[in-house]
Amino acid sequence: MKQMKRMTIISLVITGLMLFFTQAQASGKNEIIQQMKSRVGAINQLLAAGAVGETNRGYLDYIGNDRPRQNLISAENSDRKKLYAIIAKNKNTTVGVVEKNMGLLKAKRAKPGTYYQDTGGKWIKK
Repeated sequence: MKQMKRMTIISLVITGLMLFFTQAQASGKNEIIQQMKSRVGAINQLLAAGAVGETNRGYLDYIGNDRPRQNLISAENSDRKKLYAIIAKNKNTTVGVVEKNMGLLKAKRAKPGTYYQDTGGKWIKK
């Protein structure tokens, strides 16, 4: 009987911890998404100007030697990496798989006149 109570308590503690970490992960994801939303306008301007493009791994990179707004690009790529890690965990896959899929998705969704990388790493203007 004592063992059964102990197992029940352990089970409840584990369930509670799982709920806590799931909620914390969702909160972290929402915060990342909000930060990314706040940068969309500035990033779209850089994409439209041809200063940056979407890589085949789902990140932003510079097209030429000019490196405007480095802090903005670094922050965006950092948040993307965090978001990809959350997605990978939720989908029970690797960050590498998510990066590859996001690269394909971003290439498909690229607006005319913007740059994206093909799977071989070549920059293409859509």
